[in-house]
Amino acid sequence: MNLLLGISEDGNTDSACTIRVQRPDLDPLINETTGLATFTHTVIYEGTAYIVPVVFRRSRQEYITEEQASTRTYRILAPYNAGDIHLEDIVTVLTCSDADFINRRLRVMDVMYETDQAVRRFDVVDAEDDDEVTYPR
Repeated sequence: MNLLLGISEDGNTDSACTIRVQRPDLDPLINETTGLATFTHTVIYEGTAYIVPVVFRRSRQEYITEEQASTRTYRILAPYNAGDIHLEDIVTVLTCSDADFINRRLRVMDVMYETDQAVRRFDVVDAEDDDEVTYPR
């Protein structure tokens, strides 16, 4: 794969994107009057990456409130110096050649480590909007 061009051996073009990887801080800021907690984030990496769909032999199914839903996994290829990406980090797609990814929030679910790795590879799934949580008083 030519990562500089985002072209795989079979001629398919991956989605060339600009992403921001953030890690939620452990202590949220809590509004005393409303009880609303807002989580702040630390930016780990912001820059170029490629997003490719990951194909499993079987589709992944999850049950959400007794309804079955399929989730789609994507692999992000970023430069080797993209920062220390951890599980549960949040990826926001800022710009992308595939318009469906723009402003999409993804959650890191797997990080691949190798000693001779030329790129950072990590798998992501769609993230839920959990930046604001209301706590009972």
